[in-house]
Amino acid sequence: MKTKFGNSAKGVFFPKKYDEAKNILLKYDTKDILIEEFFAGIDYSVDCVRYDGFFQACTYRSLVTKTDGGGTTTQRILVEMPEIERYSKLILDKVDYKGVCGIDFKVNENTKEAVFIEVNARFTGGLATPMAGGFDIPYIVYSLFTSGKYEHKIQHVWGQRLSGFLVI
Repeated sequence: MKTKFGNSAKGVFFPKKYDEAKNILLKYDTKDILIEEFFAGIDYSVDCVRYDGFFQACTYRSLVTKTDGGGTTTQRILVEMPEIERYSKLILDKVDYKGVCGIDFKVNENTKEAVFIEVNARFTGGLATPMAGGFDIPYIVYSLFTSGKYEHKIQHVWGQRLSGFLVI
């Protein structure tokens, strides 16, 4: 359950029982709350840059979150997840998005099913993670929006510890 008043997992609730959900609902006007179906899994975020024909993405998984059910991540690890990066590109292509964003998914690692959660059309709070892995999102966005191109090869750094982040 999410209120329209929160940010960074404030105003986000993960009720475990019917009565708990009902009590949360009674505190808010129904137009001010969104109820999502519960999906067991781990939070994954895909930080993307898309501009005309250019698309690059970097995926990280949350290791520690602020709440039991998910939300703001405080520790992350870079992972290779080409499937959700492909879905991220499809979403952004469909609306001809230009810029930087973070797309959140929840992935059930047992069933290999994933669900789309949301798009954050901004630099994400996890920006340091892809940057530590070699994906310099601010500079790429600057280059694309000033010259219309970015010609450097983007190389993610995998398999070593960088700036306190474990990169796999």
